[in-house]
Amino acid sequence: MRIFVAQKQPFIMKRYIITVLLNVLVLTCMLGQQVVRLELPHHEQLSSERVLQVIQDSEGFLWYATEGGGVCRDDGRQILVFRSDAEHPDLLGSNDVACLAEAAGRYILIGTFHGACVLDKQDYSIHRLAEVDDKRVDDIIVSQNGHWWLTSNKKIYEYSDEGILLNIYPGGDKYIFRLHEDQQGRLWGTEWEGGMLRLDGGRLVQITTEWPDSINLSRVMTDRQGRQLVTDGFGGYYALSTHEQQSWFNGQILTRTIADSIRISYHLSSRPTAMALKKPGDLWFSTGKDIRQMRQGKETVVLSDTKDVSAMTFTKDGTLWLATIFGTLMTYKDG
Repeated sequence: MRIFVAQKQPFIMKRYIITVLLNVLVLTCMLGQQVVRLELPHHEQLSSERVLQVIQDSEGFLWYATEGGGVCRDDGRQILVFRSDAEHPDLLGSNDVACLAEAAGRYILIGTFHGACVLDKQDYSIHRLAEVDDKRVDDIIVSQNGHWWLTSNKKIYEYSDEGILLNIYPGGDKYIFRLHEDQQGRLWGTEWEGGMLRLDGGRLVQITTEWPDSINLSRVMTDRQGRQLVTDGFGGYYALSTHEQQSWFNGQILTRTIADSIRISYHLSSRPTAMALKKPGDLWFSTGKDIRQMRQGKETVVLSDTKDVSAMTFTKDGTLWLATIFGTLMTYKDG
């Protein structure tokens, strides 16, 4: 583990545990009958056992918002930790991170218990959003037009796609703890302990006043492989998937650890140098010497004498594309 830059506040509210369990049950039903619960990779290396949100960015990296441990990034090889410590006391507003979002494929937006930060992935610099400095930020989303929306101090803040403050929308007497944009581009806010707001005509309109039995504390994101990355609001985190064995870091070169995990999980004859799923249960992989298929527990050689393959993927028409460590590209389809 590499630490780039060092309170625990209980978040457990027993009255909502049943609601959270129901939320997970609904997710399970949506995903179909054969749903498995997966541990997220490298969880033992995280800087905190309590995770409040997990996202996968446009590069395929996993980012964890932890309680007390700052922000963790998993690139498939190692965990990087971004947090305040004695040497960097002002890196984050707080090491208790409530929420994360990616903007424009470049920025990671970080909401903490004491302010919000913007991490620029081009140089990994971090700067604070002055308008909410030292205020608790409960949720951040990026809308379809690229604007950043965050909720803090009973208000919703709107920023441009470059982080310029555009508007502040006051709410009611209760804290707004979740934001959502619907398919029509309308912004919704959920109030703590009941109530729903909608942005209408430049102001927040109260839609309902109390519905504490319907509060959704869980956060869910669909990753590149169709898995649901879930945090339950109380520090628990996992993934739900209809297929247990899938690569977490799609498109990246396999590390030794991940390759060994795939070999063991699929009962392969050797460690893969690259892999691709043609469809669920139909795994194709390279041994470094040939291309093989593992289907229904049977491993067969598809392409012999195909050496040094480092990456492979299937296109929608079923064509297999192969790349070697020397830069050669090959395609294969229907024999």
